[in-house]
Amino acid sequence: MKNFIANIHYAKYMTMEERLAYIGLGLVKPFYALGVKARLLAYKWGLLKKVKVDAKVISIGNLTTGGTGKTPVCVALANYYSEVLNKKTAILSRGYGGKLANTQVNTISDGENIFFSAHMSGDEPYWLAYNAQKTVVLTCKNRIDAAKTAIKKYDAEVLILDDGFQYVKLQRDLNIMLIDGNLKFGNRKLLPQGPLREPLSEIDRADVILVMNKRALDKEATNNCAKFAENISEKYGKKTILCNFAPVGIFSLEDNSALVSPNKVYAFAGIGQPRFFFEYLENQGYEVLKKRVFEDHHLYMKEDIQNILSEAQKLGANAIVTTEKDAVKIKALLKQDEAYFYALKLGLDLNIEEISI
Repeated sequence: MKNFIANIHYAKYMTMEERLAYIGLGLVKPFYALGVKARLLAYKWGLLKKVKVDAKVISIGNLTTGGTGKTPVCVALANYYSEVLNKKTAILSRGYGGKLANTQVNTISDGENIFFSAHMSGDEPYWLAYNAQKTVVLTCKNRIDAAKTAIKKYDAEVLILDDGFQYVKLQRDLNIMLIDGNLKFGNRKLLPQGPLREPLSEIDRADVILVMNKRALDKEATNNCAKFAENISEKYGKKTILCNFAPVGIFSLEDNSALVSPNKVYAFAGIGQPRFFFEYLENQGYEVLKKRVFEDHHLYMKEDIQNILSEAQKLGANAIVTTEKDAVKIKALLKQDEAYFYALKLGLDLNIEEISI
């Protein structure tokens, strides 16, 4: 269903079924818009109070649904503060997709140890903890409680709010907004008819804007993203930076060896915008025999892995490739089949000092 809705939000051309759904969703949109605007005005007029905590707060978020690259930016920023500046740093995540109750504060990592699996914590919190190993990672839908715990229990000096643009209640020192430079704002409609969580006018709340390019190997796409970044900067008067995703390579989950191209692969992903993952594989010369899409934050079970293996073998695939986010969730389920699975690793072409305080 999410993929069907995403196509309505971003597709240039819709099928008759999608057009009918688009019209139906448009009937619901005014109610969502009313709720969003009322909430934002309540904070603007002081009817709802913002909370300030005794630490630097940096929010990383976006206006649209789906994946824009918030998680790797969080990691890059956390590693900069904890490892380069030697600041006690904590990432505050909502903890979506895990089995832990996010009505309470959960310590996924204390900066030294990771206490929960990806199935328990959720894929993103686990990935954050694994890749920002000197950073405390906490999950809770109440970011105020999480912030206070980070400060009181772990002496955090810097708090990074993952997917926090809409969490207006927690006052921040730096508001970083990400925009997908390839998909931009889709049909520019509010949820549920479009991908916008808030009206485009709320870009004014951002201090820094990152235009994320997931097609860095495509010169035309990169040039378009650069022009889009210039337009955003001119229109809103904001510091705007183009950030390219730089694929590092495709590596085995067993021994970290690189996958050699060309090769016949079975590809699957359970992320917000999987099309760029599949597109990268094809552009690199891999013959993608099957593109299997799971819902964002899908919680993989043994049956999923068995089905994937069975399909891949029937198709004659030499390897099964997924994303890093998916890889952390399936690793414990693989056992003897681990050598057959690979993950695409991505890096960021970003000067982190440009977005720090």
